[in-house]
Parts: sequence; structure tokens; C-alpha cells
Amino acid sequence: MKIAIAYKGFFLKQTIHENKNYLNYAKEIIENHKKMILSFFKNDEVDIYFSTYNVEEFNNLYKSEFNPKSYTFISNNFFYCGCGWTSQKEHYKNLIANIKDQNIDYDFYLITRPDLKFFQKFSDMNIDTKKFNITFEHQSGNCDDNFWFFPGEMFETFIKSIDELILNGYITHEINHSLQKNGVDINYMTPYDYNSQPLGHKIFDICR
Repeated sequence: MKIAIAYKGFFLKQTIHENKNYLNYAKEIIENHKKMILSFFKNDEVDIYFSTYNVEEFNNLYKSEFNPKSYTFISNNFFYCGCGWTSQKEHYKNLIANIKDQNIDYDFYLITRPDLKFFQKFSDMNIDTKKFNITFEHQSGNCDDNFWFFPGEMFETFIKSIDELILNGYITHEINHSLQKNGVDINYMTPYDYNSQPLGHKIFDICR
């Protein structure tokens, strides 16, 4: 199978500012990804894409550890302005453009971020390969936007949903509504867990 793994962003500002050994920490998290996620696809053709920020230390680290097929940036202004979902949507636009430029038909897409620490292996996750997999549904009815896995035939509908979020000024946590409106079946990988704070689940945590 051909798998596209697309990473957006990098470690949050407070992690960089507060941890002088942040590159060692980033290496530790990379090893976590290799063990918990990438090892599952060791027999597949995997292409890795990055949409990140132009910071030399991270550029060198990610390029050497992942050998990405595409490694591009959005403006560093998005990293420092605290624009939240605006920067997320810029990353998605960038990743989509980079993937489409390759003109490859992937069997599956995995979209996530490089500052997640996984506690659960991909093989142990509640993945439905025929649906658009989202970590969980928020109590608000919106959804998590840190880890998505879906089959290749949903890629164009995913693009359409991202375009709708941008056009209407919606946040990325609202993508489940656009996907459902566009006929995509969603699999929420885990229910909301009141006892798992701050994210509400036990699949991963954000390094912040």
C-alpha cells in the first residue's frame, strides 16, 4: 500500500522557550512516532510530508530523521502571532498543494502533528479503514483536529471540506460537520473520557 503521512507545525512556543534541551526532547518524540506509528507501515510505501516553520534546528532534525518527500513552510508570522486555527488551515492548504504536486494516488492518508506523544500504538487504535478516523467527538459536537486517518478515495472530499472551513471562517475542530455534509462516514476512535485531562482521551498528549 501507498501511505501519505502529513505533519503540520512543530513544537509549541512554550516548549522551546522553557526547555533548553528541546531538540533532545524532539528526538525523543520522533522515536515515539517511529515506534508507535511508523513501525506499523514498515511493509508499505510511505511518503512523509511536512508543512512547518523555517527554523534551522528543526529543519535539520526532521529532514535527517524522516527523509520527507516534501518539506515546506508557511510564514513564521503564523507561529508567533498566536493565530491558532488560521495557521492550521494554512498548513492544510500547504500540505494539500504539496501532495497534489506529486500526482500520486495514495491508499491512505494520515494527518497529524510532530509534537504529539503517543501512548497507544497505531495497531491498537480503533481504526476503521473504510471511514474517516477522528480521535474523538467533543462534547460541543465538534471534533479533535490532531490526528486524522482516512482512505485515499476521501482525499478530494477532505480538500472540499478544508476549503469550506476557510471560506466560512470555521475552526478546524468543525471539520466533522463539513465531512458529514459531504457524505463522509466518520469513525470516532474513542469516546470522550472525563477522567483524561486535558485532552479527554488516552491515545496521545501534546508536548507543551
